[in-house]
Amino acid sequence: MYGLFSKYSLVAYVLLPVVLILFRIPLFKSPEVALTSYDADLYTPLWNMLFGGVMAGSVLSIALVLVINFLTCLLVNYITNNFGFTERPTLLGGLFYIMLSSGFVVSQGFYPVSIFALLFVLALMRLFKGALLNIKEQYCFESAMIFAIGSLIWAKGFWFLIFHIVMLIMLRMCTLRTLMATVLGLLTPTALFATGLYLNGTLQTSVIEYARCLIVPVAFYKTGIFAKIYLSVMALVLIVSMLHILNKMSTQKILESRYSKIMIWSVFFSVVLLMLPHFSFEIQHIIAVCGAAMLSSFVYGARSKLISEIITTAMALLVWSVQWWS
Repeated sequence: MYGLFSKYSLVAYVLLPVVLILFRIPLFKSPEVALTSYDADLYTPLWNMLFGGVMAGSVLSIALVLVINFLTCLLVNYITNNFGFTERPTLLGGLFYIMLSSGFVVSQGFYPVSIFALLFVLALMRLFKGALLNIKEQYCFESAMIFAIGSLIWAKGFWFLIFHIVMLIMLRMCTLRTLMATVLGLLTPTALFATGLYLNGTLQTSVIEYARCLIVPVAFYKTGIFAKIYLSVMALVLIVSMLHILNKMSTQKILESRYSKIMIWSVFFSVVLLMLPHFSFEIQHIIAVCGAAMLSSFVYGARSKLISEIITTAMALLVWSVQWWS
């Protein structure tokens, strides 16, 4: 598997959506899993407006989540290839995103967090690109606006707005002008949506509903022994990948090392949120975004291709196993 996706080839590109579908087989075989959400009734007003008519577990919902996951996969792969995580273009970033986001079937359905993950990657891309150019204010505005739209769709994405400021500091982009651009980016979609709700006479009820989505604790997904083994192995793999990234920073360009730090802290931030009662395993989509980039760097940089192949194949088998036996 590693030998195929470590190359930037047409065959690997064609097989990438096939791999995604293979890792989403439980959605086709048992679409009722899409109805087993930990926060199924905690949908924001914007989500209900856009996708309220899409029935959970329907063919349309499965098709939508597959398209969204594949787009996220491609964007993660773009970040991996273009911001210093691998020395040459590969499809490992997309492959590892699929793996890391597939472990728990209960979070594979068409949920707000899937769209937020897509917007999260897009916002990262804009920030990373802005760090390279002189017109940083424009990219800060765009990134903040994307984050704001994402948090209107998935309420818990609101907490990642805090991390947006942290990323500006880490990228040395935190100036008065970029902060003003960020604030404007956050306020623009929020103000437009609030205005529409006000004109429709539903602003007060929508604010209450959004606050409920933000602060109400969710039911944690109970895991069996096999799922606990899976989580332990994945945590170990991510820790080793982080250590590899930290060791690699001394040889990276300055900006590339900052990108790496952001990925590491994004995972830490997500893990901290996971410990709160307001989050459950849906956050695996966010961890998968940053974890995939780090894991790609680690596997690609392994001394032996055999070791890389063993790690990649073992991860694939482990994910498939936990889907059916957890």
